[in-house]
Amino acid sequence: MEYYNTPLSGLAVSPSQILNSRRLRTSLPMTSAHEEPKVQKGTANLSKLKQAMTKTRHDASATRSVKTYKPGDNVVVTTSRDSHWRKAVIVKKAKEPRSYWLTYEMGTQSVRRNQIRAEMHSGPARQGF
Repeated sequence: MEYYNTPLSGLAVSPSQILNSRRLRTSLPMTSAHEEPKVQKGTANLSKLKQAMTKTRHDASATRSVKTYKPGDNVVVTTSRDSHWRKAVIVKKAKEPRSYWLTYEMGTQSVRRNQIRAEMHSGPARQGF
């Protein structure tokens, strides 16, 4: 009950005042002036503005940047089985979205990995792998 009488941050009116144009009766002492109905104007615009600001803040932190690699790029890769990062070289882009074929430093076979598991490696280029 107290929640519905508590003013919303940024609006200065409570949910009860928006919906019922008055405060609800509670066990807390109030003057009779607070119980009188009073139509709240402009709360719809403020509410939409507040929702838009919240959405903007959420979208800014929720989106991931898409990493793109070229054949020959040096990367370090981890798998879901181990937590060790291993050096590899991008061979080509796979047909699947966000996936690449790569060859590990000490291996000869190519494996497909998702870009989430790979990070750019800024070390010197290695020959022969």
